[in-house]
Amino acid sequence: MLQGKEFEEALERAQRQIRNGSGLEPLLFELRTKGADKIDSIKIVKSAMKVSMVQAKSLIDRSEVWSDRYADDSAFHEAAKEAAGRLQNEGGNPQVIIEERSADPDYK
Repeated sequence: MLQGKEFEEALERAQRQIRNGSGLEPLLFELRTKGADKIDSIKIVKSAMKVSMVQAKSLIDRSEVWSDRYADDSAFHEAAKEAAGRLQNEGGNPQVIIEERSADPDYK
């Protein structure tokens, strides 16, 4: 996880790379090797590329650099969805919202 000045410097480098036409994968590779976690990468891509948070997350999820984390994250989300469904079925009337698909309309 990047903090404070490290995060700001990574963001500035990313903005320069995007302006200079660098591809997303090299940018993400550099971020990850310099200690950025997935959330840092999402925030930096959002700001550097001027896209929404949903679009930035979708780009990170579909990237080769973060592909090793995608399967784990998907399994976690599936387990959370199952647990939420069990809570809802057990009664007590908890408010449970289960998203069945990505909020990004371009993500399939």
